[in-house]
Amino acid sequence: MNNDVENLTNGKKIGDERRRTKDVGTDGELPILEALASEPSLSQRELARRAGLSLTKAHFILRRLVESGLVKVQNVATSNHKLGYLYLLTEKGHEEKARLTYAFLHKMAAQYRDMMARVDGTLDAAVQRLNIATTPIRVGVVGQGPLAEVVSDAINLRQNFQLARDPKDADAVVVVDPELSGSVRADMPRVQFG
Repeated sequence: MNNDVENLTNGKKIGDERRRTKDVGTDGELPILEALASEPSLSQRELARRAGLSLTKAHFILRRLVESGLVKVQNVATSNHKLGYLYLLTEKGHEEKARLTYAFLHKMAAQYRDMMARVDGTLDAAVQRLNIATTPIRVGVVGQGPLAEVVSDAINLRQNFQLARDPKDADAVVVVDPELSGSVRADMPRVQFG
């Protein structure tokens, strides 16, 4: 057996029933499974790069996935002089990838709901504190990125708020990038995140 395959399987045959059965689902496994599902011929170095992991961690995770029966290693000739490997997801591997994807999406949805609730609470407190009488209140968002998107979503969902395209035309602003807070008029009512 080739050394790389032996390293992955700890010297055991891939189908060996004595292999370690470790729970999967720790950080790093989903990106590895996703990368292998789309391109099973990746080298371990490229797999690590795509998954955003160190080569050592990617090798460790790949080894555990092989030992758990989620990935099967297959030798293939890539040229007349070299052997390559295919890392193929087994049926169990595809099921685990689907389970991990669902768990990831569920976790992200819960975090999004939590963020929306926090933003809503902050906006409610700001409306009371700033005592803005106009309705709907035109609110501008200063900054970009995921937090700006969540704040914009929260503003769009509220009946008493209207998202201002330009913060200069707003009754109040929500600053999500502190470095840009200087671009807002000093007398402009504001809520600052971060």
